[in-house]
Amino acid sequence: MTQSDETPPNGGTQTRRGAAVEPGIRRLLGILVIAVAIGTIMTIVGELVLNEPPIKNAGFTLALTAAGFYFFLRFLGRMRARQNRDQAARREELRRERDNG
Repeated sequence: MTQSDETPPNGGTQTRRGAAVEPGIRRLLGILVIAVAIGTIMTIVGELVLNEPPIKNAGFTLALTAAGFYFFLRFLGRMRARQNRDQAARREELRRERDNG
């Protein structure tokens, strides 16, 4: 097996910050998904069952806001992952040059 098959690009150790942040971010994303679902249910119930525009509007606002935060956090996460991959590739390239040079 090669190193890439066995371990992550950073040598098998995840930074302390990365290990602590990821579960928190995942938990936050889960909460946002639940908020979108609650907002959607509020919108449907407010419109079709109760015929109450304030409940419908509150649910719609909740769902839209939570979805916006969700996609914003996903975008930031993808940007950070891309940066980490690029940095790992640069470190690997520099290591190869140093070992071969």
